[in-house]
Amino acid sequence: MSQAHQKFVQLHKALNASLIERDEEIACLLVALAAGEHLLLVGPPGTAKSALCNSLLDSLSGEIAYFERLLGKYSKPEELFGPPSLKALKDDRFEHKIEGFLPSAHLSFVDEIGKASPAIINSLLTIMNERKFDNGPDRIDCPLRILVAASNEWPVGEGFETCGAMFDRFLLRKAVSYVTPLSLKDVIFAELSKVPEILSLEDIDAAVAESASIPWSESGKEAYLKILDRLRSEGIRPSDRRCRKSARLARAAAWLRGASEVLPEHLEVLQHALWEDPVEHPQKVSEVVIEVSNPGAKKLAQLLVEARELVESVNTRNVTGETYGQLAKLTEVCNKLRDLPGDRAKEAHAKILGQAKELNQAVLRA
Repeated sequence: MSQAHQKFVQLHKALNASLIERDEEIACLLVALAAGEHLLLVGPPGTAKSALCNSLLDSLSGEIAYFERLLGKYSKPEELFGPPSLKALKDDRFEHKIEGFLPSAHLSFVDEIGKASPAIINSLLTIMNERKFDNGPDRIDCPLRILVAASNEWPVGEGFETCGAMFDRFLLRKAVSYVTPLSLKDVIFAELSKVPEILSLEDIDAAVAESASIPWSESGKEAYLKILDRLRSEGIRPSDRRCRKSARLARAAAWLRGASEVLPEHLEVLQHALWEDPVEHPQKVSEVVIEVSNPGAKKLAQLLVEARELVESVNTRNVTGETYGQLAKLTEVCNKLRDLPGDRAKEAHAKILGQAKELNQAVLRA
């Protein structure tokens, strides 16, 4: 295990301890960071989208250039790329003063990214895809390691036509929802730990280099091609660029798990990458990816959905015979989770078991 890998493991634990019910979002963030890619989070206000990025910022040591901006309908390019240089204008050149703005940042968070104007999008595409910025006649290098963006809604209709190209540059795109009612108490009252300084820029660069060198197993290759074939049969055809770049995500996922090669189980993260239409595709892609990459994960996902519905339906203030029936079903789900193999199933079992105990205690007190 390399030093960079050890630090990413530490960061994973620290982020999970600092946020409630954001396991999948944290996993996506770390995969994006280790793959040298960008992440888009979409969900209603107040779902810890910016908190996740701020926690990542807290974890970084050394001199980190951070840029954050909330876009609006009338946001101008200089709000992201810096004001015009008066000195350059005197020489009949148009250049931005980029210090303190996105082109000079290592880490960036842009909220309401869907409101970006075409003028903003044009420059943003080059920064995201090539880590370059056209500043007047010069194309300069950008030190950006990751851009995390957020939006309250997916771009559709005219919105998709306007920012579709930028939307495509986010290789990972994850929907975010509110926490379950049972976890709301922790959100309100729990003393969440602050993420300590763990990572340096050098650690991030090492992670990108190390993960890129992870080889593919034959079973991993076969599983990936099978996923793409199944998606085509469903009418879903990711671009060639997206298919190739998504392979980097699988390598990063394998590296984060300490694997020596990419196996089918490391392809699960691709459920957040291999789709184009944010309205119709995500659910289909998720089903195909999970079924091919990790059949056991499909059963795990079904049990977690069932557990979540049961937890949300239990009314501890008005205890009836139905309440006890729901608790009994929740116990059955816990037992099924206990019997599933793998670390994720073990973690899920511990989490649901804890929720079941809390509900039982609440019912006894009622």
